[in-house]
Amino acid sequence: MELVRDIRALDRGDVARAGGKGAALGDLAHAGFPVPPGFVILSTAYANFVSEAGISFRTGGLFPAGGPRNMEDAVRRSEEIYSLFTTASMPGDIVSAISSHMDELRTPFVAVRSSAVVEDGSEATWAGQFESYLNTTRETLEQNIKRCWASLFTPRAMIYAAEMGIRASQSSMGVVVQSMIASDVSGVAFSVHPVTQERNTLIIEAGLGLGEALVGGYITPDTYLLEKEPLRPRRPPRIVSKELGYQDKMLVSREGLSEWCHVQESQRETQKLPDSLILQLADLVVRVEEHTGSPVDVEWAVAGGRIYLLQSRPITTLEGRDWGLGIGD
Repeated sequence: MELVRDIRALDRGDVARAGGKGAALGDLAHAGFPVPPGFVILSTAYANFVSEAGISFRTGGLFPAGGPRNMEDAVRRSEEIYSLFTTASMPGDIVSAISSHMDELRTPFVAVRSSAVVEDGSEATWAGQFESYLNTTRETLEQNIKRCWASLFTPRAMIYAAEMGIRASQSSMGVVVQSMIASDVSGVAFSVHPVTQERNTLIIEAGLGLGEALVGGYITPDTYLLEKEPLRPRRPPRIVSKELGYQDKMLVSREGLSEWCHVQESQRETQKLPDSLILQLADLVVRVEEHTGSPVDVEWAVAGGRIYLLQSRPITTLEGRDWGLGIGD
């Protein structure tokens, strides 16, 4: 039974075993997009771990039919499940498969991200509900993987699953492990304006340092608006406007640790991403939209002048589904 797979060997049809995030990244990597190298611990590994640890039997009473009664009930159940996951031993075959892929990756630090099988469907969005761990070493990898698995059962995730009619006890998860990108600049991009739903408007948000600071709402990013059309013949999108954010601190990766540091005063109100990289990134986002056939929300990072795509998911809040997108358009 396959437990771990190189990310480049996955595609969008692998959601059931790699989870939403793993399948989406694998699809992009397979298509040649700049995705950091890595591998995905498949849902089969999760199932083996749960079975061998006896968790599926021991936690049977922790999942009432209608979900937790309230937040206090959810917290109690979540704490018990977390303890079961993090104290159980990892089966030897999973440890061996992970070690082999880490040998091939040849990097001292990796980013470990949850990739739930239930993630980001057409009716539900799980963005931000599961755990990620940066600057993970070989010594901390096993525990962080188990913590990702356990994040299926955070209070927030259990309550949301109950609201969406999803049985949390039957959920599964892959875990994405990739080379850590110590980003100089990072952010998110939307191939369609998520508020006005203007199809021809692409938005990029950018901040100095690691993207977790922006996603967590700790900094005010730059915002760049671009016009996407015309796309044929292939030309870069056009920058329409820039709104520069004031940033006096940034989250950086140093020697395997994420830490806050001050931004030099001369850089606090300057443009975070140069025009050349804005256009290059926008062109990548348009290509991802064409490749997937739907509007996308992309997390990205720049390190050493090179752009990396860290995550791509469909924008699920837009009205209507007939976007007329695709490589053939």
